[in-house]
Amino acid sequence: MVQNAHSFLGGNAGSSVDDFSTMIKAFHIEIERKDAFEAASSVAKQSGLLRELYEDKTIEGLNRYENVQELLNAIKEYVDNPENEDKSLGAFLQEIALLTDNDQDKDQTDAITLMTIHASKGLEFKQVFVVGMEEDLFSSQMMMQSREDLEEERRLFYVASTRAMDKLYLTYALTRYRFDRHAEKLRLQGTPLEYVSICSPNYLHDSHIRFGLRNHADVICEKPLVLNPWNIDSLANMEKEFGKKVYNILQLRLHPAIIALREKIQNGPKDKIYDVDLTYITSRGSWYYTSWKGDVQKSGGVATNIGVHFYDMLSWVFGSLKKNVVHVHEHDRAAGYLEFERARVRWFLSISYDTIPEDVRNAGKRTYRLLSLDGDAFEFSEGFTELHTESYKHILSGQGFPLMEAKTAIEIVHDIRSQKPIGAQGDYHPFVKLPLSKHPFYL
Repeated sequence: MVQNAHSFLGGNAGSSVDDFSTMIKAFHIEIERKDAFEAASSVAKQSGLLRELYEDKTIEGLNRYENVQELLNAIKEYVDNPENEDKSLGAFLQEIALLTDNDQDKDQTDAITLMTIHASKGLEFKQVFVVGMEEDLFSSQMMMQSREDLEEERRLFYVASTRAMDKLYLTYALTRYRFDRHAEKLRLQGTPLEYVSICSPNYLHDSHIRFGLRNHADVICEKPLVLNPWNIDSLANMEKEFGKKVYNILQLRLHPAIIALREKIQNGPKDKIYDVDLTYITSRGSWYYTSWKGDVQKSGGVATNIGVHFYDMLSWVFGSLKKNVVHVHEHDRAAGYLEFERARVRWFLSISYDTIPEDVRNAGKRTYRLLSLDGDAFEFSEGFTELHTESYKHILSGQGFPLMEAKTAIEIVHDIRSQKPIGAQGDYHPFVKLPLSKHPFYL
């Protein structure tokens, strides 16, 4: 009936049903040929489901999107499990059906059920506790931009309160303990903060560093220190004002192989210019694009997220920067040319699994790291495990890398973000010519 819709449905309606029929047939073929994860991912993308849910910024839309992502993650785990010989979508669904039956067979003893209000729709319980009934929490501060938003919060409260069959408890906190108040309390008690360690999203680093300095604490911040070079100058003024220091985590400077390379360059011919190729690919899933990392304004993009420590290492080893050219800058990769005092560097960074060399993929690896010096591979894949610990030891012993040490790398990534890529021109990395990948949510 669906296949012959055009014979009894005219115009756009018939065409739409025919298109739908064609899509279902294509999905059927993919399910037969691909493993469960590849098939499910294809259905989610090609049907437009992922894109529609991603663009729905309501709380319900975000919850639905996260549910789909959780399902895809579960399918990926099933496929990656070597104990599952049959990797098909049918086998996965059969396994889930068995698990569901087992769950239903379990003894239903008294238990507390935790869930969101959205998940509670259609359910009833003898007693219901609604927690966090406080201004800016519920109702949410995010939902106070318009009257429509407020009405949505009221509808949610109605849903929550009508889940109760016998008793409804509404609870709120008299006070909520915030970290800034905790820091102030410690100061008043005579045990002030000595260090504030920052591991928050990139776009929050600047404000969190300022918080630490204002509380008269030295600050340790993960990379990238900040997103913009001028933030460093401003923080330098605050260091002077409060008499405290900001320290970088520049762990590659502590890597034994990198230290040896730097000594080799410094002790070698002073007029020699080295030719360097840097390749770093660390594959990321679709979750990357739904987090703050997928937002260039918040993360700085791929070059900042996964490359800033490499740029610091290159400038530390090869001297001052003379030239910065960007060949490619996409949602999942970036590539360019850097000319330092002692080196010409072609670099390529990517989060796309498809850019990993085939032999590396066949070996089951999802990360590829290579640095070549005048055509010879320079190995530094090992030895990363303890570098963070060593970084903190150096800082606590008074040997940490100070604020201004980060400025060159921050200037490099800022310039990469600001430039217009020129494509495959000039001296470019060989991977620049790899086929580009579509964004997982946008056409």
